[in-house]
Amino acid sequence: MKTIISAIILLTSTVSISQSIRERNAALVPQGYGIEQLNSDGSSGILNDVSNISSMNPASIYKLENLSFGFSYQFQTILDTAWFAGIGTSRVQNYVPQSLGGVIHYEDLSFGIGFSQKYNGSLDFGPIEITTVTNPDGTGEYYYPEFENTIQSYTLSAAYQFKDAFTENTNLSFGLKYLLNNFHTHESIGTVTASASALGSNFELGVLFDIKINEAQYLSIGTSYTTSTIISNEVEYEGIRTIIPGTIRGDSLYYQITPVAYSLFLNVPSELSFDIYFKPLLNLEFLGRINNIFWDNIAENVKDQLELSTSVIYKFNPNTNASLGIYYTGKDYIEDYFNINEELYALYLTGGLSFQINFLKVDLAIADSHLFSGDYWEQTIGKIGLGIQL
Repeated sequence: MKTIISAIILLTSTVSISQSIRERNAALVPQGYGIEQLNSDGSSGILNDVSNISSMNPASIYKLENLSFGFSYQFQTILDTAWFAGIGTSRVQNYVPQSLGGVIHYEDLSFGIGFSQKYNGSLDFGPIEITTVTNPDGTGEYYYPEFENTIQSYTLSAAYQFKDAFTENTNLSFGLKYLLNNFHTHESIGTVTASASALGSNFELGVLFDIKINEAQYLSIGTSYTTSTIISNEVEYEGIRTIIPGTIRGDSLYYQITPVAYSLFLNVPSELSFDIYFKPLLNLEFLGRINNIFWDNIAENVKDQLELSTSVIYKFNPNTNASLGIYYTGKDYIEDYFNINEELYALYLTGGLSFQINFLKVDLAIADSHLFSGDYWEQTIGKIGLGIQL
């Protein structure tokens, strides 16, 4: 069964004819998108670590400390079953940081630069036995198909803050972010391999409104919209054998290695998010976030994806914070083949701790979905970030 599915995914839109061109969408599993905003405070778009600046509402970057820089690494458990037919998923290229970013302020202007892995995942089929004409039941040897995909986003952000916009204690900020998305894919079945990279860009617009109620209480409300984009490139498989009629010895046949090309498409949907931050006490803070991903605009069989998160933060002192929260996500298909919708949802319990020693900040976060999730989305995510404030 896995062999058949592997061949379908790899060759559905290609045929063994030299220089033929077909089109195919990239094969990505939902779990590879992860929790891009995850940090020690939860998963907010307006209160986050500088390492996650590429996934924040651009209007909120002024909240980050001036002349600060940070990076993070992410680790997560392997999902042995993330799709039907026992297909699993795991992270690839773990030596690459999950995110990094820096910010600088000049009067009422703020500028940020960032990087994040928007998608990181593989399709894991496990070992597949090699069969031949003379050994149709298998030779006793195995091969491992490889389907690895990453989307790495490079971002430039700018924000302007209007202080005392409406009253003495209200501020209004506007932000703009440019995202350059690099999609890389690598596929291999036996001796057949293909690798390619493609670029696509989009923008995010953000607005943030702040109210200072009194010395202890504070409220922020923000919204942002990210435009969609299409990433495409031509991919050429190497190692495909084509049967060619022989002419040297009568009607005998021989094999010829023939490259096969196809156009790979990746649709990145638009997103609309709403965030709220409320500080009722000096040492207590609340965060909430609603994010809608508009899959329905780019995919015929996929409903829009709603993501919800909230967290509470306790400040032990000015340099040490801890948080607890939840994060919900899921993927719904209009035509629910194999009843996959029942397994593709996750409710993560999140926790975090951050502390600062002089100019060095350590940011630790964990998210676990084993208790309240579908069977295809039970995993643990860990993230560690380091930051420097100059």
